[in-house]
Amino acid sequence: MSFDGIFTRAISKELDGKLVGGRIDKIYHPEKNELVLFVRLNRMTYKLYSSISSNAAGIYITNQTIENPANPSSFCMLLRKHLSGGIIESVNQYGWERIVEINVRAKDELGFDTQKKLIVEIMGKHSNITLVDSASMKIIDTIKRLSLDVHSNRPLLPGLIYQYPPLQQKISPDSIANNLDLLKNISSTSQLMDSIQGISPQLANELFYSDDIKWYEKLECILNKIENVEFCPVVYLNDENYPEDYYALQLEHYSRFYEKKFDSISEALEYYHVNKIDINRIRQKSSDIMKSLNRLIKKLNNKRQNLLNDINISQKAEEYKLFGELITANIYAFKDGVSEITVMNYYDNSEITIALDSQIGLVENAQQYYKKYNKAKRAKVEKQVFLEKANRDIEYLESIRSFVEMAGNTSTLDEIKNELIDGGFISKSKLPQSKQAKKNYSTYYRYKTKNGLDIYAGRNNVENDKLTFKVADKSDIWCHTKDIHGSHVILITGGSKPSDEDILEACEVAAFHSKAKNSSKVDVDFVNVKYVKKIPGARPGMVIFNNNKTLTVIPQLPKSIG
Repeated sequence: MSFDGIFTRAISKELDGKLVGGRIDKIYHPEKNELVLFVRLNRMTYKLYSSISSNAAGIYITNQTIENPANPSSFCMLLRKHLSGGIIESVNQYGWERIVEINVRAKDELGFDTQKKLIVEIMGKHSNITLVDSASMKIIDTIKRLSLDVHSNRPLLPGLIYQYPPLQQKISPDSIANNLDLLKNISSTSQLMDSIQGISPQLANELFYSDDIKWYEKLECILNKIENVEFCPVVYLNDENYPEDYYALQLEHYSRFYEKKFDSISEALEYYHVNKIDINRIRQKSSDIMKSLNRLIKKLNNKRQNLLNDINISQKAEEYKLFGELITANIYAFKDGVSEITVMNYYDNSEITIALDSQIGLVENAQQYYKKYNKAKRAKVEKQVFLEKANRDIEYLESIRSFVEMAGNTSTLDEIKNELIDGGFISKSKLPQSKQAKKNYSTYYRYKTKNGLDIYAGRNNVENDKLTFKVADKSDIWCHTKDIHGSHVILITGGSKPSDEDILEACEVAAFHSKAKNSSKVDVDFVNVKYVKKIPGARPGMVIFNNNKTLTVIPQLPKSIG
């Protein structure tokens, strides 16, 4: 995480510039580790968001919609009592530590001015938010209380005097010039972090990235930019658009990543945390669905193997019928009570030995073989029906597994879960009531060709059905990867004949939204929608088609998003 002491200086300066003079209008405590102050200033409302979550600790102004819990926490009620209506007088950093102090002038119950300090410590798993009386530094309360048993050196409990984290024996960035003779010999990132306050591994790597300029000269340049509020907030993205890191200024050693620049540090922080959390949620949710799918597919594969075994056994039906016939034909040639008989098979003039139950007569043995024949004959037909259904269900679940792998957000995964519920594969009770997705299958992927034609792609089987049979016109072009699970892709033609280039782009989209996304070349079938038919009684997304043509394409998306 790049929320080091120097970055903390930058965000505290940004917040001080935007919030000083603002009145605290509302206070929400939406989650256990989150706090939001609504600050009213110059007819605008700023939402100051603080989080002490170990994987998303930070403080910034958010544009997200914040829900107010129906039952506010006791800590929230206490903050409302002490801070509501208060004026923010300053936002500053404590030293060069990852601590932001929000100084508030408020009124007590008698109407007298009081000075309160909301201290936000941004220290990974040790993060905390504490309200103190500015004059006495006595703790009024803290979002995460730490008793003497838990933290003997620095307890945080109401009534105690607030103690800042112990200062590290490092040189302040303000004093580098005075200590330059001692610092010039630093030659590694670890030495740098051990010697100077507020420097993260990311910043240390940046300072040693280039030999063209000394690390202390580069640090001086960075400090000057922060002091003068000359920020250039950046989020660094990998090849999959996954946020890897952020900073208040551009970092040269991150040149291998894509840069996404923002107008404010708050916007960059919000983008980073929201997308980082979303991706983690996607991974967790997709993992849960994958476990269910893998379990279901394994169960169906076992069922299919058992059915195949039963069908193989039922192949003996004709043999049972033959045994019954031969026993009946030779019933007077043998006595009851024997365990087997050897007779001539009049179909091919060969001898055949038939096992018998010696406890019953020949007539009863013949009847038993006829019963086995009838049972095996029925079983063969029934098992074949069950086998076909198992094969269809496996194919369907495999297609869903592909959509889970391609899902780009949690709402898509929620809809896939609903599809599994509607299909009877998982029970509704497995979804928490508050988390169930609304059945709104209208947010399919949208793109435009270079010529301006719309391309739609389904995110799941239900959307595939809707696109192909409700949204698309008969004259539109339907595309799908050949023998590979993927989205139904529709090229909207408006009744006109599309160009070869348009069809190629639509086929490329179909290849991209398929299990073969990472292949270099993919075969894609395309045909007018009128030639695509739904299989009667089949699961969503299962179709048949004819008159198709095939293109071999590179999986990729058009430049224009619809």
